[in-house]
Amino acid sequence: MIYSTKNAQTTITSFTQNGETACTCQINGGEYTGANITGDIIIADGLDIPDFAFSENTKITSVTAAGNIGTIGKEAFRQSSAIFTFNNVRFIGEFAFLESSGDITFNNVTFIGKGAFVVSLGAITFNNVTLIGKGAFYESSGAITFNNVTLIGDRAFYESSGKITFNDVETIEECAFCYCLSQIYVSHQMTDAKIEEFYTPGGYKGKVKRLQQP
Repeated sequence: MIYSTKNAQTTITSFTQNGETACTCQINGGEYTGANITGDIIIADGLDIPDFAFSENTKITSVTAAGNIGTIGKEAFRQSSAIFTFNNVRFIGEFAFLESSGDITFNNVTFIGKGAFVVSLGAITFNNVTLIGKGAFYESSGAITFNNVTLIGDRAFYESSGKITFNDVETIEECAFCYCLSQIYVSHQMTDAKIEEFYTPGGYKGKVKRLQQP
């Protein structure tokens, strides 16, 4: 069964995991397979999005979280082209946005899991991030903006090539930018010591530039 939301936003009120590769969504009292939903959707407050929930679904045009999201599961939005807006997310699972191409905004994220945005193409904005896991943006090429980051994990941006903007970073692990080809922009508020951490051993090839003053 296909649920079309071409002219309206539809709220998903609960999820049921179907084995390891799919899920069922509750919409207006009916059950619909996540892979068959189209249009604009809203995720109700406090839900976990299961593994593979909307994997390879290219017919969803936007996803908005009404409130807090616990976990975005493994490969939940693989190959999605939707526009995403999330307020508070506790955990982004492994390969959650693998090969995605839509623009994404996260206002608060506790943890970005391994390979969460591998080969992602869209523009992604994080207003607050606690931890960026290993290989989170491996080979990503979209424009990525971080307004506050607590920790950037090992190989987080391995071989990434898109423009990356940091307004503040606390800790950068060794090889976080190994073989990175990106142009990296940092705010004028960041200290030279923090900026020098971008020049990690192992082949960082990009350039760090100060952002222009407004």
